Amino acid sequence: MEHINGVLLKTTQDIHPDQFNIMEVGGELGYFMLEDKGGSTGYSWIYHPDDKLLLNLEKEINLHSSVDKKVGVSGMKVWAFSAVYPGSGVLLFELFAPGTNEVVESRHVRVQVSREL
Repeated sequence: MEHINGVLLKTTQDIHPDQFNIMEVGGELGYFMLEDKGGSTGYSWIYHPDDKLLLNLEKEINLHSSVDKKVGVSGMKVWAFSAVYPGSGVLLFELFAPGTNEVVESRHVRVQVSREL
């Protein structure tokens, strides 16, 4: 099994409004996880990159809690990011209802990227 180091990123709801998730160019990966609401029911999380492109999406992982992927069983969605450029920005994650453009839920992740030391 691969050993993975990294930083768990938090939403702005989880941290003080004036604080950022701190990452470093050339440093550890940053991971953001969300419950995959309904897993196989058609709801889907979409990641929208920050307009400054501070982070690079390295991996998108779907974890399903059911071996045979039963309908309606929730799982987890994980995104892994590496820091590319110094600066600050906001990542946006939106949950869409099946077959529509309706956003059911959204999460914002504030990130501050520093230069490699």
